[in-house]
Amino acid sequence: MRPRIVMTAFLAAALSVPGIAHAKDCSDVSGPFSAVPPASCASPVGICTHGQLTGGLTATYDFVADTETVVFPTATLTGHSTITIDKGGAVLLGQDTSVLSLLTGAFTTTVHIVGGTQQYEKGSGTIVAVGVFDFTTGGTAGTYTGTICKHSEGDEGE
Repeated sequence: MRPRIVMTAFLAAALSVPGIAHAKDCSDVSGPFSAVPPASCASPVGICTHGQLTGGLTATYDFVADTETVVFPTATLTGHSTITIDKGGAVLLGQDTSVLSLLTGAFTTTVHIVGGTQQYEKGSGTIVAVGVFDFTTGGTAGTYTGTICKHSEGDEGE
């Protein structure tokens, strides 16, 4: 019985320390997206998109590719994204990795949320987008799913 009391006391103490065990406020999101090439592109490899997310996350997004590696028939891109939420204007910042079929245009992009503004300043999470790239127009369309977390008060230590 004594080990249970010690463990309970330890857990109670740990939960009361700021930054140790405060839960994040996380939301699951999913829906469709579409994008087009923007008027200007700051990518060193010449690949950017500007698009719209609808469904669980209503936002605009901009993606800039930083690197491109081609091993036919696949291209792998790394880059960064800025997702601006329509309601309130909060911004999510992401580090992205995309794998694109050079034969079909099918792609999967994983966005790792690394921060943002307002309630997402210390945000985290992952969004996975699956879609098709149109080699003629440079546009994309598909669906996304993921989890986005805001950090609660006291999460400074995490």
